[in-house]
Amino acid sequence: MFRKAIWLGLVMITILTACGKIDAPVDAPYSPDYHAPEDVLFVRDQTLDYIREHYSDRAPDADLQWEAADISQIANSASYAFHSGDWYVVVDYPKVRPQLMFYDTAVLNPKTGFAWKGQVDPDGTVTEIKGP
Repeated sequence: MFRKAIWLGLVMITILTACGKIDAPVDAPYSPDYHAPEDVLFVRDQTLDYIREHYSDRAPDADLQWEAADISQIANSASYAFHSGDWYVVVDYPKVRPQLMFYDTAVLNPKTGFAWKGQVDPDGTVTEIKGP
């Protein structure tokens, strides 16, 4: 159920962005002063490293300064969004026992049409689910 919601959200963001209906795919109270949890920052960075390695011609620059927001809306999961320029990264995860933990990630750039979805294990292993 959780993965279907993430997938549906990514599809809707892509469709709406392509149609020009929204400016920011993740409307959130971004702040350069907000600091997401360390594990979430690790997952974001692993995801971006994977994209730079596999899609270097379309990947975000390594020196971007990210603003963050907690966009969690339900009690049994957590969601964080990051924004820098035209780039957006979303990290979602269910609140489960550590041995069952995984993180769903999405990286979007509505200006270029780049949309990527993957999953990251707690050890940092990235699995691509949907490439650009």
